Amino acid sequence: MAFKKILCPIDFSEASQFAMQQAAQLAVDSGAELVLVHAWESPFHPEYSEGILHNELLAPILKEQEKDLEAAKLEAASLGPERVTAKLLYGVAWNAIVRETHRDPTYDLVVIGTHGRSGIKHILLGSVAERVARHASCPVLLVRPNQTRPP
Repeated sequence: MAFKKILCPIDFSEASQFAMQQAAQLAVDSGAELVLVHAWESPFHPEYSEGILHNELLAPILKEQEKDLEAAKLEAASLGPERVTAKLLYGVAWNAIVRETHRDPTYDLVVIGTHGRSGIKHILLGSVAERVARHASCPVLLVRPNQTRPP
């Protein structure tokens, strides 16, 4: 299947790093644009993250997020895709990512890393990847970092 535009959410974890590598390879193979997104959540009121952007106390944190996203964009571009863009989203991560897929109907695929949590950790922490997979407007590919599998 040929893709034209691939969305890859990143949170700078090992799982999202691996997902970015996979998304970059898919973009190379299909000549697709790769769009990296990072969802920034306000520590005060996540649902109002975009509305409180101009808070002076949060400016250094936001600058750091933008710097990290730009570094990820350069790294993804070094993997070979012709077009790589990056976008900072605001709000609760899964919701911001899903909103982005609905806002831009040209996304063909979301490639998102998963930590593979189960049991109580999954119940307490939830799964951004799972919620994105359930609500995104396009297909979602969940990827986990390579791990040694038990026999």
